[in-house]
Amino acid sequence: MPKIAVEASGLSKKFGQFDAVKSIDFSVKEGEIFGFLGPNGAGKSTTINMLTTLLPVTGGRVTVSGFDVSRNPEEVRKRICLISQEGSADGDLTAEENLIFYGKLYHVPKNDLSGRVKRALSFVNLSEKKDVRVRFFSGGMRRRLEIAKVFVSDPKIVFLDEPTIGLDPQSREMIWKKVFEINRKSGITIFITTHYMQEAEALCNRIAIIDKGKIIAIGTPNELKKSIGISEICEFAVNERGEAPLENLLKRRGFSPELLSKGRMRVLSKKEGSEKIVSSDAKKAGASVSEFQTRRPNMEDVFLYYTGHDVRDSDSDGAQLTRNLAKNIRGG
Repeated sequence: MPKIAVEASGLSKKFGQFDAVKSIDFSVKEGEIFGFLGPNGAGKSTTINMLTTLLPVTGGRVTVSGFDVSRNPEEVRKRICLISQEGSADGDLTAEENLIFYGKLYHVPKNDLSGRVKRALSFVNLSEKKDVRVRFFSGGMRRRLEIAKVFVSDPKIVFLDEPTIGLDPQSREMIWKKVFEINRKSGITIFITTHYMQEAEALCNRIAIIDKGKIIAIGTPNELKKSIGISEICEFAVNERGEAPLENLLKRRGFSPELLSKGRMRVLSKKEGSEKIVSSDAKKAGASVSEFQTRRPNMEDVFLYYTGHDVRDSDSDGAQLTRNLAKNIRGG
């Protein structure tokens, strides 16, 4: 049985009268990639800041690598690496100087530090930029430099807070290839927060859906998609006169038809073959249907099912990124 890397029980955070995190429970196994998935303002960053000792816990208890975050913060810090949205690199220092400084903060032995920095820069493809000041780096290069810190401090757990936000699809794919490689080769536990649905689905072993400070569901991507009880989603165009008759007929069959917009309908089906059934019922209802788009549920459907709303700041490049990640990273 894998050991537990992170465990939270009744974890809460209040800012005055505002409940940012509301008594959440979860655990992260050693060696897995665990994702916190939710929109901006859901409580993701607040949670990760408590886990990494940057924010005091208001209520509940949380342990990281076996140590209580509130009682033993120094022991927790020795075993983790945090890669935040803002980053911590000094723009006036070179890439190499930044990593050396970071290594000294973590008391890396002097005779080992140089080798670690060299390997770290090589891993993130920044060896040729080691003498360049970070203020001249692109956003993707800065994020890769942050990931290089993992190979300097040698942590047990890496926390990544929205690590690819604001990056172009190519840079995002590069970042995630490196993160997945770290996990696969070293077995380091990865805890990430993201609002990119497809990103979480492609990379995380398990996902916790969080919204308005509460965890609503936890499971593998497949478990979460199965949990909503929908096997197929079928969207199609329908003539205005045929909308109501077709909708009524489909409801009598036990389907859940939805009018998305004028002339556009969606059917949620517990079984496959919905397109054939819709076409058959359309004839009976005297409706004209076309432009079928049939697919299996994705994480956006799961999030909508559990929260009742879409994720804000939706990921417009997500579908293509998912295909790239699955093919190039996991070899699918």
